Amino acid sequence: IKDRYKFIQTYVDNEIPELYNIDDDPDELHNLALLPEYRDKVKKYHALLVSELKRTDARFVNKLPAMRGF
Repeated sequence: IKDRYKFIQTYVDNEIPELYNIDDDPDELHNLALLPEYRDKVKKYHALLVSELKRTDARFVNKLPAMRGF
């Protein structure tokens, strides 16, 4: 969770990322990652996630499937 957004990326082939505004949608019912206006924010949070995985030496980081549609 960063700012008011929660980003979820499961690293399973064909899974889509999830982005929720936890202030406006605390039950996480509306995936903002599906909306074109949030495309840049999804890319930003994905890059932050990958950076953190690399920083913590997560062994699987180089085997992650590509983020589809982004």
